[in-house]
Amino acid sequence: MNASIGLFVGETRKLVAMRKLDVLAVSGRTLNEARDLTVKHHIYQADALQIATARQSDASLFLTADRRLAGCAQAEGLEVANPERDQRKVYDALSELRKGSGT
Repeated sequence: MNASIGLFVGETRKLVAMRKLDVLAVSGRTLNEARDLTVKHHIYQADALQIATARQSDASLFLTADRRLAGCAQAEGLEVANPERDQRKVYDALSELRKGSGT
C-alpha cells in the first residue's frame, strides 16, 4: 500500500474511533439523488454525491471553495461556507460541534 494511502486510512480510522468523523455508506438513495443533482445542475458526479450526502446526513455546514458547487449546494438548501474566506463561520460551526460532543 502506498505510504500516503496508509496514512489516510490510519487517520480516518483514528478519527472514526474518536467519534470525530462519520463515514457514510453510499446507498441507492444517495446515488439516485446524486444522479438527479447531476442532471439538474450540470455538475460532476463527485460534486453531486457530496451535496446528496450532506443533505441526507443533515450536515449543518457544507464547506467548499468551489463557487459553482457552493451555488448548487445553496440552491439545494444547504448552509455553505468557503474555508478560505469564511474562517469565522467555520470556526463557529466547529465550536458548536465540540459543545454538542462534550469535548
